[in-house]
Amino acid sequence: MDGLASADGGVALRGEATGSTGRGVYGLGPEGVHGESNTSSGTGVYGVGPALGYGLQGRNSGSLGTAVLGVADGAAGPTFGISGQSSSPQGRGVQGLSLYGSGTTYGVRGEVFSPDGFGVFSVGDFGGTGAKYFVQPHPADPSKEVRFVCLEGNESGTYFRGTTSLKDGKATIEVPEEFRAVSAESGLTVQVTAQGPGADLWVETQDLQRIVVRGRGDVSFHYFVNGVRRGFQDIELVRENQAFVPVLRGVPYGNQYPQALRDILVENGILNPDYTPNEVTAAKLGWELRDPDEVPGADLSTFGQH
Repeated sequence: MDGLASADGGVALRGEATGSTGRGVYGLGPEGVHGESNTSSGTGVYGVGPALGYGLQGRNSGSLGTAVLGVADGAAGPTFGISGQSSSPQGRGVQGLSLYGSGTTYGVRGEVFSPDGFGVFSVGDFGGTGAKYFVQPHPADPSKEVRFVCLEGNESGTYFRGTTSLKDGKATIEVPEEFRAVSAESGLTVQVTAQGPGADLWVETQDLQRIVVRGRGDVSFHYFVNGVRRGFQDIELVRENQAFVPVLRGVPYGNQYPQALRDILVENGILNPDYTPNEVTAAKLGWELRDPDEVPGADLSTFGQH
């Protein structure tokens, strides 16, 4: 099937499926479907889906296959291999979902080859319902990796630390430039710990320029300075629940979470004791629960709900 779009915005090729599982356009071959736009704001392939369906779906059953590949090979400028957009106040520009219920799987994986790049970069807040790790290779066992969990708190904290010594009962700590650049003037706290017995230390003055420590005796000491990120002093910590909202009626929710966290959802009434959604709570909060057969794709009951 072939076609040519007119200059007034016509459609070169239109496919329409009448059945619930039909395909408007199906391509098979080295290049099953090829879409190309010759205008700066055109669209090579455009798909429109129903409320619970998919406008465009790619599938690959190979062990190293890729279902959808976006390639932006422009030599300069902020190009995008794949761009996702949402206009809903509860929308998600891009959603990644890994269906297998065990193993080290990835809902979304970002990777860069530049040492100055970011595998994942968030313009705005970055959050998650699980722990946030950095992963380091084990120095002695190539079969192992070490995962350290980020320290959490009720503020957007900054810090620096170090070791210095009193001289004639006084030490002046110059605040690093990078700490001054990102920290608010208010909210500074300083802790000092002497190395050795019998020392008496106190903080005389503190600000974003320098910290003056006094003491009796010329001793070495450790210091730990905490601040609050500039512009983030008034974070709202308790917010409307958007992260723990089940969608499937009668299906256990949150299999990917530790049991202790799921028990919190039972305690606050989101879930029943068998971890299925509490329909009374859902109705009270205006959450719409759907029957599993209404949701296209894999059987979500095998791993949890999203």
